[in-house]
Amino acid sequence: MENIIKIIVRDFKRKDIDRKYINALNDKKLMQYSENRFKSFNRTSCLNFYKMMKKNKNYFFLILKNDLQKKTLTSIGTMTAHVDHYNKSCDIGILVWEKGNSYGNQAWQIAIKKIFNNSNIRKITAGAMENNLAMIKIFKNSGMKFELRKKKNFLYKKKYVDMIGYYIFKNKFLNS
Repeated sequence: MENIIKIIVRDFKRKDIDRKYINALNDKKLMQYSENRFKSFNRTSCLNFYKMMKKNKNYFFLILKNDLQKKTLTSIGTMTAHVDHYNKSCDIGILVWEKGNSYGNQAWQIAIKKIFNNSNIRKITAGAMENNLAMIKIFKNSGMKFELRKKKNFLYKKKYVDMIGYYIFKNKFLNS
């Protein structure tokens, strides 16, 4: 019998700052496309980030893989959305440390739906290095549209690469 996997996206909690999460943030290969690739993380820095996200009323989600056959619930990633409360928009990002089966794609769709359904956010944006093809595929699969290109915005492996920006409006997402 094939395993039935369900992806769950819920609010990140203080107790979710565990070894798995900290190790993922310090994994250079996993973080190669993130601006966090230049930083080191520990429990204190993660706790400070968590507190800042809550204080500023941003979104911070934990991505869980629920294996219904094995009856296991495992954390596989996080998502953040930095909210611009004045303009009713937010910029969303994702980190998935367990690859496969479109987990990131599923989590992305769930998070966008949660944000739009539970807030007055009217627009969600996201950006990635142009060479982060998996991330750009997630943008497109979620119905996001190309918005902008920032030329030579990131230094990646001693070469400058463009940043590609995407967006989706609440009315377009909920009516699709």
